[in-house]
Amino acid sequence: MFAYCHGKNEQDTFSFINDIVEQKISEYMEKIKNRFRFHDNDRLVCYKPRINDSDFTDRFKLNIKKHGQLSERKEERNFGYPHQVVYSVNGKVVYDGSFNPTFGNVIVAKQKGARMGLYAIAVCSNDSCRPYQVDCTSNESTPTPNTWNCFARNEFDDFFESVQLIKVDENQDPLCGKFELQSPDSQKVKDWKEKNCGLFRNRPCTSYGK
Repeated sequence: MFAYCHGKNEQDTFSFINDIVEQKISEYMEKIKNRFRFHDNDRLVCYKPRINDSDFTDRFKLNIKKHGQLSERKEERNFGYPHQVVYSVNGKVVYDGSFNPTFGNVIVAKQKGARMGLYAIAVCSNDSCRPYQVDCTSNESTPTPNTWNCFARNEFDDFFESVQLIKVDENQDPLCGKFELQSPDSQKVKDWKEKNCGLFRNRPCTSYGK
């Protein structure tokens, strides 16, 4: 680039070089910004389930990302609706020995609260577990409230009420980040099912927390 400086005085030369450097830095920073833009709005959160006042060892580890607006200013003014934003949810439900992928979304209404719907994929041999759905609400107007109050139903048509998801610190809770690919029919998973068969994916026990 210095070839273009021939014939200019020293001040013009440095000014020209400075412009080039600033342009290159700007282009580089834009590339860096674009590279990491996908992660700008990500929120990681971990919840433990509590059913009928019994805590379970499962963990819902979720990545929640802002998807976009769900209401327009004009309809909010015309009908008195709260401002609404929708978030996509992807993650896993961790249990001892393996985990289930899960996905869904969260809708947050300004000063009204939030609602979350999740679908967890669970398929085992001998039809011992099936997918399930979780439908939650919160009075907190955030996609990651401290507590969700939920209902759940699995595809055995078992219905679960009085379900809460309680936020835990994933940096303090060793269960949130587990990644195990053991077969759902491994002995470790079978042992877990005997202890936790009342949770959503499996046929219910006679009492929770058995």
